Parts: sequence; C-alpha cells; structure tokens
Amino acid sequence: MPRRYALGKRAEDQAATRARIVRATLAIFRDQGSRAATTPVIARAADVSSGTVRNHFPDRADLDRAVADLI
Repeated sequence: MPRRYALGKRAEDQAATRARIVRATLAIFRDQGSRAATTPVIARAADVSSGTVRNHFPDRADLDRAVADLI
C-alpha cells in the first residue's frame, strides 16, 4: 500500500515564504518607494532568490495587490 503524502508542512512553508516576500516588499515601499522595489531588491530583503519571488508572484500586479491587501 502506498504511503499517503500530506502537503500540510509544504503548504505552510510556501505560505510563510509568500508572507515574507510581501512584508519585505511593503518595507521597501515604505522606506524607499515603489520604484526601488525591483525583484532582486525584494528577493534580497526577503532572503529568497529572484526566481522564488517570480514563482510566487509571476506578475508584478499580483505582488502589488498582495501588499495592498496586507495594508
């Protein structure tokens, strides 16, 4: 019988990473303005790779909406 795979822990990790990206973006918006919030800058602030930022937010508008929702 195959082992059941639960996505609970992985989903929690993904949600935590997504939240870290959004909080880092908000901090950059607040401190430096929206023009300074490029993908590499956000990635550095969130301690993730640029690819991870793009994976969670393929479109910049998605990230902007997530930041607005946080506010």
